[in-house]
Amino acid sequence: MANPTTTYKGNDGRLWINVSENKTLLATEFGWVQNIIADGLTLTAPASATVLAGSELVIRNGGVPKTSAAAGTGDDGSVGFVLTPASGDGVTGNGFTAAINKGVTYVKSGGKVGDEITLSCGGANTAKAWNVSKVSGALANWTRTA
Repeated sequence: MANPTTTYKGNDGRLWINVSENKTLLATEFGWVQNIIADGLTLTAPASATVLAGSELVIRNGGVPKTSAAAGTGDDGSVGFVLTPASGDGVTGNGFTAAINKGVTYVKSGGKVGDEITLSCGGANTAKAWNVSKVSGALANWTRTA
């Protein structure tokens, strides 16, 4: 089953798109909440040098959907995922030291549906290409990818 391609208005009024398979994020999707609804996924950020500085990626724990329930209404602790930067990029902030080719891992144990991370693009291919600008949920759930 491929990732859905239709956005919808989430319960907070923002545009959401569900993510149910590994995905390379696109610059055309900035402004959309990437609502993760499957466990163990890998998301890849676009190369920062191809993205307008200040553009933001929002990644949300939507939870694995319960049977016959709406997407994103799953149980807490049902979703874990990895966000990797493009080659030569890195993620800094949230206590992460800037390092090339190091991303973010969201640990599912202790994770809550609705936890989010927002990354802002620096616009240049560096270890500081993506900056954590906002985190909701337990900080311990957002860790540096090894």
